[in-house]
Formats: sequence, structure tokens, C-alpha cells
Amino acid sequence: MLLAAAIPALALAHPLGNFTINHYAGLRVEPTRVLLDVVIDQAEIPTFQARIEFDADADGETSDEEIETGREAACAELAGDLSLTADGAGLPMTLQAAGLSFPPGAGGLSTMRLVCAFEAPLPAALDAEPTRIAFADASFAERIGWREIVAVGSGATLAVSDGELRATSISQRLTAYPEELIAAPLADVSLTVDAVAGGPELPPGTVVDAIAIDGAAPSPSPGVGAVASAGPTPTSAPAGGVVPGGVSGGDLPSIFRTADVAPLVLLLSVVTAAALGAGHALTPGHGKTLMAAYLVGTRGTP
Repeated sequence: MLLAAAIPALALAHPLGNFTINHYAGLRVEPTRVLLDVVIDQAEIPTFQARIEFDADADGETSDEEIETGREAACAELAGDLSLTADGAGLPMTLQAAGLSFPPGAGGLSTMRLVCAFEAPLPAALDAEPTRIAFADASFAERIGWREIVAVGSGATLAVSDGELRATSISQRLTAYPEELIAAPLADVSLTVDAVAGGPELPPGTVVDAIAIDGAAPSPSPGVGAVASAGPTPTSAPAGGVVPGGVSGGDLPSIFRTADVAPLVLLLSVVTAAALGAGHALTPGHGKTLMAAYLVGTRGTP
């Protein structure tokens, strides 16, 4: 009865599952440069792992100073998994703005939203001859999740060469996932377009959920025009309700970090948990066929 009463408190979990890492990339192609807006939305489990890395002083909390340091470092690391080329030549990307926040998730844990705005100058200005611009995101390839790429031209006209060309974000930059696509999320890994000079110029904008990097001039948003972003999100998750087992949501992360247990107790705990879990799963009514179908349908990996 207690477990049944606690289950509704978990309904606030990430809509795509609390193991997922979700991607959005917005390209804005201009006559002399490409602006790139990348958003990474991590669900509860990968966020918990990431916050341990951000927590430099290991006090169990992510301070404003640690977030300030972490936002640039995380974007720099992400840039290594992004590829942006023009006619086959790599374009150097400069980080213009970065944002890091931790919206509340399930069970007292948080999710994580990383926003990185890059600028990449073209080697030559666009003209009447097409310039082939290719983008690919290879980050977190081992994780399932939503992957969306959007591209628009400002003073430039785009024609798709490979992939699907979208001018607006279906998920509003990972802030509102369409319910009808939850079971079959977008899987855009790369996009190639041919760009020529000419076309309407888009109004300038800013990535409101990112803060300019010191020394970098603010760039227009490379995203989706009027759909800039959701508003600012809290940097830490408030204490939640009671989760199964009678533990308060606010205490759950600290329990995960507890390390003052004897090796024998730890071993017995793991063996006991495995035995209880296996025995429980063997009982009727646990939808093994549905679980297998879910793993197949979401292309689940080992």
C-alpha cells in the first residue's frame, strides 16, 4: 500500500525515460558564418553521474561557482563530438555563450540542461555556387534519446542534400516533447545542406538560457526564430516527497553518495537486492512481453 501511494510521486520523471540523453542542434547559416545552438537535456540518472563531476569540492551540492566553471568546460568537451564542415573542410567553432541548469526531476533528483552557442566563420562568403555545409553530432552515442536538428538561412537559401531539413523545432529546443512522438523519438544524427547567397534575413535574437562567454560578442540565436527557449530554470532540485522505501526525495542523492559501509555489508546488500529483484520479477503480472517489446521498439542496447 505504501509503494502504491508513492508511485504517483514518480510521475514527474523525464518524459523520455530517466536514463536518456536528448539532443537539439539549431544551425543558422549566414553569408559569412554559421551559428550553432546546441542543447543537451539529460534525464535523472546521467545527470546524477554528471553532477558528481561538477561537484569539485565533493560537498554533495553544485554551487554557483561550480556551475560557472562547469558550463564552459562541458561545452568545450561537447565541441569535440560535434562536426561542422563547409565543402569538406572543418570549420573552427568558437564558444559564444553557455548555460548550465538543473531542473527538478523525479525522486528528489534533477535533470540537466546544457546550452552551447558556437560561431564558425566560413572560409569564403556564400555566392551563387552552392556551398555544402554538413553537421553531425556524435556525442553520447551510447545513450538512447531524442535527437533533433534544425537549420535555417538568414541571407542564405538552403537545400537539403542529406537528412531531413526542418525550419522549426518540434520539441521547442527540448522543452516540450510531443506526446505522439515519445514512443518513436526523432533520431537526427547529421544534416547536410547546400547553401547559396540570397534570401530573407532573419531578425536577430539571443539564446536566453545561455550566458555570454567573457570576451565573446553576443551572437544572434541560430535556433528557430520566435521559439527561442524556455525561461530560466532552477539550478537545483527542491526536496521531493516520499519515494518507495520511506526515504524523502531530498535525501535520496545523499544516500547514493554514502560510502561508510563495511565491504561485507555492501556485498550482502548487493546479493540480497539481486535475489529479491529476481524473485519479484518471476511473479505473475510483470509484463515481460511488454518490456521486451519496449526494448526492441526503442532500439535498446545492452
